[in-house]
Amino acid sequence: MVKLKERTTIIPAALGTTFGITVKLIGSPAGERVNCWITWLHPKLTNPETGQASDRSEFPSRWPIGEVTPTGFTFEHPWELVPGTWTVRVIWDWKVVAEKTFNVMPPR
Repeated sequence: MVKLKERTTIIPAALGTTFGITVKLIGSPAGERVNCWITWLHPKLTNPETGQASDRSEFPSRWPIGEVTPTGFTFEHPWELVPGTWTVRVIWDWKVVAEKTFNVMPPR
């Protein structure tokens, strides 16, 4: 269960911080789970263990039509704490059906 703590687009880059959106897919039949993609566009992140660097994170998901569904990002590793513009997109049926941009800032 996701609980909203604060409605903001300014996000402190701190371990354990989670931010994101909730989306309700409109269509039919209600309740049917459909394939969608969650895409995060973010500043370049480099995993120091693997050396792999990327400016996007993408993963498939199955969401129910007509139900509010959350998606988010949690800062779990110090190398993810990169300030800048972070954008989440939900793609369903080859269309961006939701998009939100956040400004990740160094913690105060």
